[in-house]
Amino acid sequence: MDENQLRALLTGLERRQKVGDRRAAILDSLAKAKLLTVKLTNALNAANTLSELEDIYLPLRPKRKTRASDARDKGLENLGAFRTSFCLLAYCYPHVTSTRLHVTLQYVHVVAFWVLTPLLQLW
Repeated sequence: MDENQLRALLTGLERRQKVGDRRAAILDSLAKAKLLTVKLTNALNAANTLSELEDIYLPLRPKRKTRASDARDKGLENLGAFRTSFCLLAYCYPHVTSTRLHVTLQYVHVVAFWVLTPLLQLW
């Protein structure tokens, strides 16, 4: 074998190692989440590239937890909608004195903070 063939062989071996490591990580993650099925295992084992593995895993990948998603899960998104509607009110009715709207908007922010903070800490 010449140098180019050895380099290609080494590159292919490294790529297969990365695919194998990622496959093991995905299988472990799905097993912990109790989402692993025989069909899914077969599909993951049949994948030969990282992109194929990621395409299979994407719909099952755990989503990031944010404060907003926590609030939505706890049914608190109506308060955010109330705040947004208030901001729209300020935009749609510019003839109303800005001081009055500003004070009212600050009040909405304070109420939202006082209501949401203890509720989020309870869960």
